[in-house]
Amino acid sequence: MQSEKCRRCKRRQHMPLTCLSVAAALFGAGCAAYAQQADVDALVRELSGEAEAKTRTAAELEAACGAVIDALLPGMGAQKIEDREQPQRTFERICLHTTRPGAAAERTAMCRSILPRLDVDKPQPARIWMIRQLEYIGEGECVETLARLLSDNDPLVRESARRALQRNPAPAAAAPLREALQRSRDAAWRAALINALAARRDAASVDQLAQLVYAAERPVSDAAIAALADLGGDLALDGLFALFGSDDAPRRDAAAAGLLRLADRLLDEGQQEKSAHIFLSLYSSTRLGEPARVAALRGLVAARQERALPQLLAGIRGDDPARRLRAVRLAQAIPGEGVTKALLDELPLAPEETQALLVDALAARGDAAAKPAILDALRSDYERVRVAALRGLEQLGDADDLVLLATSAAAGGQAERDAARRTLARLRGGQIDERLIVLVGEPFGPLVRAEMIRALPERHCRQAVGTLLETATDADEAVRVASYLALGKLAGEANLPAMVERVVAEVTPAGREEAANAVVAVCLRIDDRERRAVPVLSALAGASGPAKAGLLSVLGRIQGDRALAAIRAALKETDADVRDAAVRAICNWEAPVVLDDLRAMAGAGANATHATLALRAYVRLVRKPSDRSAAATAALLQEAMQLARQDDERKLVLGGLAEVPHADALALARSCLSSEGLRDEAALAVISVARNLAAEDRERSIAAIEQVRAAPVGEAARKTADEATDLIRRFQGYVSTWLVAGPYSEEGKRAKELFDAELPPEQDDAGIEWRPLSGAASPGNPWIFDFTKLDSGSNRCVFVQAQVFSPSEQPARLDVGSDDGVKVWLNGQLVHSHYAVRPVNPAEDKVHVALRSGWNTLQLKIVQGGGGWGVCCGVRAPDGGTLEGLKFKAE
Repeated sequence: MQSEKCRRCKRRQHMPLTCLSVAAALFGAGCAAYAQQADVDALVRELSGEAEAKTRTAAELEAACGAVIDALLPGMGAQKIEDREQPQRTFERICLHTTRPGAAAERTAMCRSILPRLDVDKPQPARIWMIRQLEYIGEGECVETLARLLSDNDPLVRESARRALQRNPAPAAAAPLREALQRSRDAAWRAALINALAARRDAASVDQLAQLVYAAERPVSDAAIAALADLGGDLALDGLFALFGSDDAPRRDAAAAGLLRLADRLLDEGQQEKSAHIFLSLYSSTRLGEPARVAALRGLVAARQERALPQLLAGIRGDDPARRLRAVRLAQAIPGEGVTKALLDELPLAPEETQALLVDALAARGDAAAKPAILDALRSDYERVRVAALRGLEQLGDADDLVLLATSAAAGGQAERDAARRTLARLRGGQIDERLIVLVGEPFGPLVRAEMIRALPERHCRQAVGTLLETATDADEAVRVASYLALGKLAGEANLPAMVERVVAEVTPAGREEAANAVVAVCLRIDDRERRAVPVLSALAGASGPAKAGLLSVLGRIQGDRALAAIRAALKETDADVRDAAVRAICNWEAPVVLDDLRAMAGAGANATHATLALRAYVRLVRKPSDRSAAATAALLQEAMQLARQDDERKLVLGGLAEVPHADALALARSCLSSEGLRDEAALAVISVARNLAAEDRERSIAAIEQVRAAPVGEAARKTADEATDLIRRFQGYVSTWLVAGPYSEEGKRAKELFDAELPPEQDDAGIEWRPLSGAASPGNPWIFDFTKLDSGSNRCVFVQAQVFSPSEQPARLDVGSDDGVKVWLNGQLVHSHYAVRPVNPAEDKVHVALRSGWNTLQLKIVQGGGGWGVCCGVRAPDGGTLEGLKFKAE
């Protein structure tokens, strides 16, 4: 109880103090004289611990408490919740302050001041709040009054009094609850009273409760059964067992649950034998449901430990798979050599599935005595048993088992290989890594050695790099490939010259590929791109044929200026394999610096494969984000279309065109609609570009989409065309061109504070840097702007501004969607303000305005709390229709 009081005190200690200057005339006759001498504000500060306490007699202290209560009562009883919150919290803080050590006199005075003010003439919220404080501070002095309130006409007052008596530490507080239970005929109220007696651990109520377990009302019966379980004692135990033996199934189940609760409590109290008797009686019963039976077995094991083995072994030998698994798991957790021996004795007699469970359990116990049986299990006829044994060696294995594990990883089925590899990687104990390094050099079969090598990087064994460089020269390809894979994960920059040499010396294509992969992996861990290429370029000078081709493939993946120069030089080689490697290396390039190279290769007709590879790489690089204008990108794709020789290549170009919001891209895509082999891809490209250009030229976009409709395109393209047309029509009248200012932020201010703050664009426009808003339009919808493309931070805001031309003075409606809050000004007048945390939903806010004839200045402020950040704004007719003749510009 004390800890809860402390938590509540801590939770309220920072709440503001209520100002309570109250005239003496407000006090009753009993405290009027004192009220004339004291200021209630000062009393509140003193009694809540915010000011030094004065020395007072008991009578003076009680009068001070009464003065504060009387001052707070009107507020605590106010009709509106918001009006009574502050005085209630203030009173709560004062009451909880009386629970501190050494403040018994204050607590008593406060309780005695509360009690006479609980009359029915006081407002209900105030009565309930004062009783609630007695729940935490009340003792014996409150019992009589609270007992009387158990019969109050107000059910909330009765319930508050019940709770207060339930928590009251005075022994006398139980009697009123028992008496109220005896009198009441209301089932819900009787159940609540029973719960209170159970919470008090009132042993004197056991006889009364034992009779109520047979009550006709189920809430009363269930509460009484649960209460007996909480109270315990021989009488309660006998009553619960008697009920468990009845033919009333619902009551029998409730009694079983109660007995389990009682047994758990006895176990917690150290009464193992008594709890074990209950658990065993329940577990042995044929009338117990399966969930309760599981709980009883768990309890029995917790109480008896090794002495519960007969029940567990019976479950292990049974036919029910769920019970068998449960019994094995419970046995696994019991300490002691006797349990290990019992499980070992059971192992050879058990069927396949149970053997696997037992092996897992024995391994998890970590008892070294089980290791011989685990090793024997590796020779089982059943795969699942062998797999369990391999898993088990992770716990019980040591360096002596490395060869056995590697052999299983090399020769077993997939499940065995996976288990053996996992154990090799996770095996614990001294000298494992050192022994493994030695073993990879010994004359085992190549697949066994390869598995040992494979384990080294999984164990993060960097000291093995020297040995791996040696095994990388092994006569067997499997050993070399495993060594390359390991070196790629473990080696460092200092090892690169030797690894590059292996690329040159490797005699098989598969081996050379893995050697090259290893070099690339190590190089990519070097931050300096140019330094990566140094050892490769050194070896390239003296290499030829397949070795040189392998080195060029490495350069193509690690990239850099020097690597590119070497690859370009290799394009002139006479060796076809070397030229092929150089072409593929350039086609793998990530920077647009090779666009001219790729264009030249795509246009050359000598090698069709190289031309196709180059064109695909060219389009890939053109489609990557860059600083190029949309017009420049459209021009590059126009060149690609001219170079394309097959429809598959042209489709690739059309995919790129779909992403370019430019009239040239639209024209090129439209020109392909006449080609039967390209029609569907061209249609999708036309629709995509037209949609993104609709804000710039709505009529042109509609015409392009209508051309798609007129063509014999597939259903998917036709549906996409309909959706694009609907989108363009829905966003007609939306602003697509803005100026932007900001972002603005102020240290320590969150989004709501920035929303309320008057920032520079809201004051004087002079000195504000307005710039075109570019690169922020959302893909597929040019009327919704995403400000996270400008700034990904939180707690900031931007302003956008546009000019709206109206052919006449007319009413209009602004359809605004924002993420998060938004303010809107039209011609310098604030017309809308809505702070919200929300995503952009077009037209979520509808603002009725009046447009002037001519140009109107529209300005928005959009704040960002976190996450998404954006806006859209349309200018529509008051009924949501289209306003004809509108124009927009960003000035």
